[in-house]
Amino acid sequence: MKTILIVDDHQGTTDAIQKIVQERHNKPLVAHTAEQAFNVFKSASVDLVITDVKLPGKSGLDLLKQVREIDADIPVIVITAFGSIQNAVEAMKLGAFDYISKPFTVEEIEVKISKALKSLTLGAHRPGSKVVNLHHTDELKSTYPEIIGQSKKMQNVFTVIDKAAAANSPVLILGESGTGKELVARALHYHSPRASQPFV
Repeated sequence: MKTILIVDDHQGTTDAIQKIVQERHNKPLVAHTAEQAFNVFKSASVDLVITDVKLPGKSGLDLLKQVREIDADIPVIVITAFGSIQNAVEAMKLGAFDYISKPFTVEEIEVKISKALKSLTLGAHRPGSKVVNLHHTDELKSTYPEIIGQSKKMQNVFTVIDKAAAANSPVLILGESGTGKELVARALHYHSPRASQPFV
C-alpha cells in the first residue's frame, strides 16, 4: 500500500482522486492548501504527491519546490488548467514527474498514478536526474520494439512517448524526413487509451 498526498482546493477534485486511490488499495491523504500539504508531507511517509497548480496562498509549484528540497526523487504529478502549457513546462523544469490537465478522465489519472508508483518500484529517478536505471531502460526498449535505439537520447524519446501517450491532448511531432516521425506517431497511438481506435 502506497500513501498518496492529494492537494486541491476543490472538494470535488480531491474526493474523485481520493476514491480512485482507495479503489486501488492505496492510502490517500488530503490537503487543500500548499501550506497544509507541506505540513502533512513532513509528518507522514508519502510516496506520491498530486497537486493542483492553482491553490489559495502558495501555489502548487511552490509546494513542488519545497518537496524537492526535502526529497529529490519522490514523484509529483501536477494538475494544470486546460491549455496551461506554460505551467506544465515550468512544473517539469522544477522536477515534476508528470502533469495532467483539467478536465481529466478517471482512466487518465489512473494511468498517471500507476506510472508514478511504478517508477518507485523500478527505482527510476525524476526528470533531470543523471542516474539511469538499467531495468527501466530495458522495460522501455521492450515496450517500443518497433523503434530501434539504446542511446541515452533514445531512452529520453521513449520516456516522452510514454508520457505523451497517456495525455488527452494533441501532440506535434517534428523532425526531418526519415527520422522516424511515423514510428513515433504509431507508438503514441498504440500505447494510448485510444489504441482500439483506427490509426489515421
